[in-house]
Amino acid sequence: MLLSNLRALNSVHPAMVKRLTGPVNGDHVVDGPGGTCLQIHHDPIPLAVSSELPAELPERVHIYGIGLGEQVVAALQAGHSVLAWDRDPLMLRLLLAGYDLRESLESGRLTLLLGSDLWGRTDFESHIEHPILSQIYRFERVRQGKPVLVVPDGLFVSDLAEELRERGFVPWPFLARTVSADECQLTIDQTGAELVVSVGYIPGLPEVLAEQGLRHLIWEVDPALDLVNRAMGPVHTTRVFTYRQAQVRAYEDAGFQAEFRPLCSDPNKRRGIALSQADQAQFGAPVAFVGASMQENAQRYRRIMHALLSKAGRSLEELDDRLAAQAARPQRFVLMDLVEDPALQVPDLDLRVLVGEIAAAEQRMNFLRALLPLGLKVWGDSGWSELGAAYQGPAGHDHALTRIYNAAQVHVDIGRIYQNDIVTMRVFDVLACGGLLITQDSPALRGLFTPGEHLLAVNTPQEMHDAVVWALAHPDESRMIARAGQARVLARHTFSHRLDEMLAPATWETPCIQFSSAAPVALAQF
Repeated sequence: MLLSNLRALNSVHPAMVKRLTGPVNGDHVVDGPGGTCLQIHHDPIPLAVSSELPAELPERVHIYGIGLGEQVVAALQAGHSVLAWDRDPLMLRLLLAGYDLRESLESGRLTLLLGSDLWGRTDFESHIEHPILSQIYRFERVRQGKPVLVVPDGLFVSDLAEELRERGFVPWPFLARTVSADECQLTIDQTGAELVVSVGYIPGLPEVLAEQGLRHLIWEVDPALDLVNRAMGPVHTTRVFTYRQAQVRAYEDAGFQAEFRPLCSDPNKRRGIALSQADQAQFGAPVAFVGASMQENAQRYRRIMHALLSKAGRSLEELDDRLAAQAARPQRFVLMDLVEDPALQVPDLDLRVLVGEIAAAEQRMNFLRALLPLGLKVWGDSGWSELGAAYQGPAGHDHALTRIYNAAQVHVDIGRIYQNDIVTMRVFDVLACGGLLITQDSPALRGLFTPGEHLLAVNTPQEMHDAVVWALAHPDESRMIARAGQARVLARHTFSHRLDEMLAPATWETPCIQFSSAAPVALAQF
């Protein structure tokens, strides 16, 4: 059916056919128990929706978010003409693969819009919205103004978009990890944006944007297995801000201008709130931890390490021996000889991250097991289920997380062992909510907060256990420390502070080059 519909569409809109038959990364659409699903943060959400239509629709219906196409087909069957838009070319493909739409396409009763086709349109009124996708496609609701292209993947993206709006920008999605190079180029051309923001480094993108003179802000806030590639061309329009001090040198060696910026919190989301009795009963705890168990990654990375060791003719027990040595020294990363072993290296794979994730998963579990007798509750993925009744299931990033940080008496933070040069986002978020935090000590932590004044800092599972015992026995002193920590975050470490720093004119002193005729070639290679 897809091919027949594409032929029909080609007779009236050949440019759209070319766009829909270009390469697309489809990892976000999977088969699940409920049929075709959208994968969001590892959770498959069924895309199937009711075909029931709202009452009193106009003759020409505008549909915001196509999904599997039930609403599009229902509107056509009810005698309407339809203008249907979706951000994702894969959704248009699913529509064309699922129904015979040849007559509607050829007659013009069905017109399709994709991605940035919606930019600048004032005649699109969203008469019907897809119940699921319309909640995700939030950027496209404002279609006029001063655009900034935002890659809509990763942590902080919605917060980032909101802060950009407050500064007079109109965020628009730039699907650099998903759609074809031509579609990326079309987004640039149709919006006329001069700034692209991505949360995380995307190999090849800085070179492409430099060719066109587009400023590019990279904010690195999460670990990645990809190594930073040596720049393959000019990248002088890109500025990198990384939460890891050690990563600054890696970016500079690769040819980028990079600066260290610690993480932060958004006080619009993370703040002190009054809790209902129901919230207190559900989220309250003597001591709480919210975060990933990393067990699934650890198991997968173990298999990779075993394969690398086997290929090098080495014993598989070598990994366990080194991890045992690491567990005995939780305050230091002592696996450098393993991750830097020339016999185990693989191009574009950072063994420090890979082995570090295994060690970090074990360390988190060891720290939390020591707190079980103190009334620990843990929220996160199912890897925590081995903690028994302490495991409370997943926590929603918005509603539930803020309530946990307000409800528990004491919060603990356990970072990744290979990243003792960072302060985790959990630290900033707990403190922004006015919670008492016990975290692992490090020079990076002491560069931002004073242990004993803003929070408590420890090194070993036993020290963390003892600090929790002290905090529970001294509620007045604990509240004083928590209030001081909250004041510190609000004064220096909010999302607004970071964006002000990253957008400061002094940061962008190097002028951008003019548009180059080679840009489309570079984009095609990307």
